[in-house]
Amino acid sequence: MAKQTWFRVFAEQQPRQQQAVFKQWYPNGLPRTYIMCPERDQSVVPQTYVENNLPVGFYINPPTTAEAIFSTRNGKDQFKRMHHVLPHRHLHLWPRDEIQAVCNSVRKVHWASMKRMQRPESWDDLWKYFDAHDLYYAGAINLWNVLNTLIDENEIIFKDLRIETAVIIGHWLDAWLAEDNQSKLIAWTEGQGPILDILSDRDRASIGDIEDEVVPLLENALFYRRDLLLGSPQPMPSDLVTACSTNSLQNWLDKPTLSPGGLPSSDSSVSPPPPRELWIEPPCVQLNGLHYYGSKSLSAYDTSDRYVAGTDTNTATGRKPSRGPVIAHGSSVSPFKAFSQGYQSSRTSSFGAYNERTYKPLDGPCSYAKRNH
Repeated sequence: MAKQTWFRVFAEQQPRQQQAVFKQWYPNGLPRTYIMCPERDQSVVPQTYVENNLPVGFYINPPTTAEAIFSTRNGKDQFKRMHHVLPHRHLHLWPRDEIQAVCNSVRKVHWASMKRMQRPESWDDLWKYFDAHDLYYAGAINLWNVLNTLIDENEIIFKDLRIETAVIIGHWLDAWLAEDNQSKLIAWTEGQGPILDILSDRDRASIGDIEDEVVPLLENALFYRRDLLLGSPQPMPSDLVTACSTNSLQNWLDKPTLSPGGLPSSDSSVSPPPPRELWIEPPCVQLNGLHYYGSKSLSAYDTSDRYVAGTDTNTATGRKPSRGPVIAHGSSVSPFKAFSQGYQSSRTSSFGAYNERTYKPLDGPCSYAKRNH
């Protein structure tokens, strides 16, 4: 299907010297509503945007119901408020790999919260996960994109038991390593027998009964993490679709978390805002006390060389706007397109060959783990 270039800007529309990097950073293109700031070097892909999507009152008057479960680590940390804010500011736009790194880190820390996540419909839905400080300094657009990417991934993971089981194996093993078991894994040698023998009876009771098909996943995950502990190069943050297609879901969330709460440290410094003559009304409408994306002022956005701007596919001025775009999945292929017909892949590693499988996530038997329903 042809790309809808009216609503998004794609790599092939950029100067030739920018196309490769643009495609890497923004594989699904950039919504034209993003006001991108030009770089001094015209050969450099813009990576700074004007954050002006919400009025000042949004940041300084959070609702009393704001949970901010990611920012506060489910209430363990204090909710950080904002008292002095700028309506327009320049922020770093997180590209594909940064979004994926944040998603993976948040998923590792807040695994128990993933199944309860709901897709945001208004900007106010972000308060469930983030406090005012993180929303202001990380940027509402960046955190909106993280949240939607997490939910896209959840809709794949939790609808296929095999996929969920493989991810759970990796999550369990990361928790096991955090319990002072790293030295045990490093010290293991082939002369001591199978690597699974380093798991104690208590460990086996913790992981529970698993099907025979899961044993190679657990074994592979142990080998993989041992290699990392011994100094193998850290890979780039992996996206879910790639992890599925390479049969490496058990190693998907392999990188350390970005912070105890999963989120990157917010930079408390803000670049100077754009000149006041370029300020426009926030592209935000309020309905029933909630903030939605969309404004009559969108027509004031230009498409000059200074900005990548315009109107968004999902904005309907005067009506309740929809969820808005996610700028970059971890893959240039939509997850649902990749999984709609199932996929087929094979993998051979130094730890043995994996039989070729076809995963069909939404139908057919898919029992990797024994569960009590």
